[in-house]
Amino acid sequence: MATCTPIRSALADCLLASPCVAQQGHSAQDCLRDHNLRDALPDECKGMYRSYVECRRSMLDMRKRFRGNFLSPPGVTSSPAYTPADSGANAESTGGGGTASSSGLGAGPSAGMNPS
Repeated sequence: MATCTPIRSALADCLLASPCVAQQGHSAQDCLRDHNLRDALPDECKGMYRSYVECRRSMLDMRKRFRGNFLSPPGVTSSPAYTPADSGANAESTGGGGTASSSGLGAGPSAGMNPS
C-alpha cells in the first residue's frame, strides 16, 4: 500500500522554509492549525497540505484503496491509464477470435466500461 510519507516530508520542508516558521518563529503545527497563519502560507505549502489531507483520506476510502495513492511530483500531471482511443486501436489490431457480441459479453469493446 502506498504511503503519504513523500508528501508529508515535502510539506514539512515547505513549512520550515515558509515565513510563518522561518521569520515569525511559529511551529509548523501552529502554522497549519491556526486559520489566520494558514492563510498566510505560500500557495505551494497550501497545495501540499491539501494533497497530504487527500492522501490520508484516500487511505480510508474503500473505493480508492484498491487503486492506491498515485503520487506524482509537483507540477507533473498524470495521464489516464485508460483512453477510449487505445481500446479501439487494440481491438482492430488483434483481428481474430470472437467478438464481444458473439461471446455474449456486450455490444462492443467499451460496453460497460467507464474510463473515469
